[in-house]
Amino acid sequence: MTEHLDLVVPDADFFVGRLTRAVDILKPAIKQALQTKLGMDPGFAQELEAWATPQGIPADLRSPDFAEAVVRQAIYRLLGKIIFYQSLRRALPGLPR
Repeated sequence: MTEHLDLVVPDADFFVGRLTRAVDILKPAIKQALQTKLGMDPGFAQELEAWATPQGIPADLRSPDFAEAVVRQAIYRLLGKIIFYQSLRRALPGLPR
């Protein structure tokens, strides 16, 4: 006899809402850290500009829109990695927490 789990259909609005709230919570601290790093490290600023253009982010370090776009991109990438890792842990429970 084959056993199976009934799949739960996630509520997309709830999931997206949770992600949006996480972004809003993380954004101020990451934005401040980015601005500090940009002010202290000209090499980092050049690397960030070079990275931003292929991402479709207009590379203007003075623009508040630039910092906003970079911060959001960084947070979404981080959350994506966390979600992927947690999903992987379900299949491989021996992975570190």
